[in-house]
Amino acid sequence: MFLSDDEIDEYHESGYLQFDSLFSGDEVQRLRQAFELDCEVPGPHRILDGRSDDIRAVYSSHTRRCEFAALIRSPRLLNPVRQLLASDVYLHQLKINCSQAFSRGSWVWHRKFPAWRRQMDHLDSPDLVSVGLFLGDVTELNGSFTALPGSHRDGRLCDDRSMTITQMTGLVSRHGMASLQGAAGSVVFLHPELVHGSGPNVSPFRRDFLTATYNDIANAPRPPGRQWPDTARPTPLMPLAEASWGSPPRRLAPRRSSTEPTGA
Repeated sequence: MFLSDDEIDEYHESGYLQFDSLFSGDEVQRLRQAFELDCEVPGPHRILDGRSDDIRAVYSSHTRRCEFAALIRSPRLLNPVRQLLASDVYLHQLKINCSQAFSRGSWVWHRKFPAWRRQMDHLDSPDLVSVGLFLGDVTELNGSFTALPGSHRDGRLCDDRSMTITQMTGLVSRHGMASLQGAAGSVVFLHPELVHGSGPNVSPFRRDFLTATYNDIANAPRPPGRQWPDTARPTPLMPLAEASWGSPPRRLAPRRSSTEPTGA
C-alpha cells in the first residue's frame, strides 16, 4: 500500500490520516488472540491499574509475539510511514492501551513529542509517525479519540505534554475538533505534535488500541553526554511481502463536532 500525493498533503495539513477497515476481521481476531496471550506473560512490560489487577497497557508485544513482529513490517503501515517521513525508519515504541469497561480514566489533551524530546527519549526533532490500529470498534461510548486538525502546525505550545484551558480554548477556536472513530481494523496515522485526547469508556466492553511509533533513522535518541556507537544505531525496517493480508482499504471521513474553526 502506498499513499497518493493528495493523501500525503492531507496528512501534513491535518496532522492525521485515517483509513477504515484497513485490516480484515480475521486479521484483527488473530491480533486480539495474540494480545490476550501476551497479557498473561508477567514482566515490567505490563502496566496494571493501581486499584485492581486489570491491564492498562502492554509494551513491546512485537518482541514476544510473531503476529506483532509481522504487523510492524506490514506494507500497509510501513510503506505509508516511509512516504510521510521520506526516510528509512525503525520502530521506536509499540504500546497497546486497554480502556477497561466502565472505566473513569481518560487521556487529557496533549501532544506526544514534548515527552519524547525532554522527559524520556531525548529525540531532537518530531520526525516520527504514530500509527494507531483499532483492535475493536471505537465509538463515542468507549473513549474515542478527539483531535484538533492542524494543531501540529502551531509550533511549540509548552514543554509539558498537557495543554492548559487557555491554550485549548484558542486551539479549538482556530482548528475545531474531529472525533476519530471507526470499525475494528481501522488505522490512523498521527503526527507527534497533533493535539489530541480521549474520554472515559462508559460501555460494558474493553477498548484496546495499538500504537506503533516509527522514527526517522536519523532521529535516534541522543541521551545527554552519550554518543551512539555505529554498531548500536537502529536498523531500518523493511516491509514484508503481504500477498495474504486482507482487502483494499476504505477511507473514513472524520466526524467533526459542532465546534468548527472560527478563524485562521
